[in-house]
Amino acid sequence: MGSVFHEYTDEELVRQLETTRAELRELRFTFAIARSLQDPARIRHLKRNAAAMLTVMNLREKGKAEIKEKTQRKEKKSKTAAAKEVKKEKKVEPAAKSAKAEKKPAAKKGEKEVKKEKAKETKKDTKADAGKDKKKKSK
Repeated sequence: MGSVFHEYTDEELVRQLETTRAELRELRFTFAIARSLQDPARIRHLKRNAAAMLTVMNLREKGKAEIKEKTQRKEKKSKTAAAKEVKKEKKVEPAAKSAKAEKKPAAKKGEKEVKKEKAKETKKDTKADAGKDKKKKSK
């Protein structure tokens, strides 16, 4: 029951259901006339929202559901904001690590790093040689 509609009061649910149904009616009418819509998925979205609202209303009538506090949504927002901050920090860390890697002396570098550097040097040499060969051929 992770629906947002559990946080609405009964009056808010009724008003929201009326506006959703009215918008759905308008979209269906527009589709019937023009045979195209800018956002056809909107109809599906509205139908599902209406069904979710009706489900919450029926559960409340049966006494199986209550109005949840709105503070729960605020907590989720703060968690997502915290998660975004953590992601930003993680993005900054790799740049700092690469700067540290450049400062390492050659003796402390691992075998893989030494191999990578040698491979880069040989690529540069082969590119330079290829450039010289092209110049010779053009003469």
